[in-house]
Amino acid sequence: MENLILAKYVMSINFGLKQGDSIRRPKISRLAVGQKMAKAPIEYQAVTESEWRMVVERYTYSAIMIEDIVELQAHTNLRAEYTKEIGVALARDFDYAVMAQRQAIIAYGAAVNNTTTSNSHIVTAGTISENEILAATEVLDRRRVPKEGRIWIMPVAALSSLLTIDRFINSDFIDGRPTQSGEIGRLYGVPVIVNNNMGINTTTGFFNGDNGVGSPSPGVAGSLYYPTQEDVPGTYGLPVNYYTSMLLHPEAIAMACQKKPAVQAEYDIDYQATKVASTQIYDLKLYRPDHAVCVSHDEDALI
Repeated sequence: MENLILAKYVMSINFGLKQGDSIRRPKISRLAVGQKMAKAPIEYQAVTESEWRMVVERYTYSAIMIEDIVELQAHTNLRAEYTKEIGVALARDFDYAVMAQRQAIIAYGAAVNNTTTSNSHIVTAGTISENEILAATEVLDRRRVPKEGRIWIMPVAALSSLLTIDRFINSDFIDGRPTQSGEIGRLYGVPVIVNNNMGINTTTGFFNGDNGVGSPSPGVAGSLYYPTQEDVPGTYGLPVNYYTSMLLHPEAIAMACQKKPAVQAEYDIDYQATKVASTQIYDLKLYRPDHAVCVSHDEDALI
């Protein structure tokens, strides 16, 4: 069963919106602390708030038409089965949109670090190890990102590597609780979520559904899910033939959903078939881009 969805690991903004509406929020500055002097007034800090803006424009759907003869001869309720599959497909669509934000995280790191992506992107030619885990953790620690709420999102391909890390499988490091072999646990107190849909970065090997045509993975240049409204130029994409995990705080990515999936159906007399469809309107954008870091690694040797 697929691990869906990643919505719980991003910041949700609840607004009554229509497709194409804009969300505007101020970027809150970090304030200093002063010492109160005797018989002297306190000093008020002057801050200039910049504006964060996101346009809600991602309008996606999943639909199928089931002819009577097909359903009758299938000896099963195809409408019920495909109604469930439509829900899974739209949840998977959201997962892909979240994964695509890895490109925006890397691009942000390149922008603030001028010429390289090392500020928000750690790359290793080998499998992911404790070295990369510690390096990514240090990046967020140096940025003073709250530890509470942090989450690792990794591909299934990284599981074999994780099981070689003592702090992942040893109960002494997991809040005193025992873990069974292969159980998804924590790294330095941070939960690890494995997502079945986070595959290797490819330019032609990503398939959106069983009958889809091979295309770029979410976040790879040319992808249907490539971020389009970031404040940072999208010069840097995900490295091809690598897996890219991410360590993030929920406030790193903001999500606004104007229309949640709702299944609709009608019977078409001309086609003698039942049409089933569902749509959703939402969008995502980095909110606090310094609250996330990506790790690209090579797990092919373990597959």
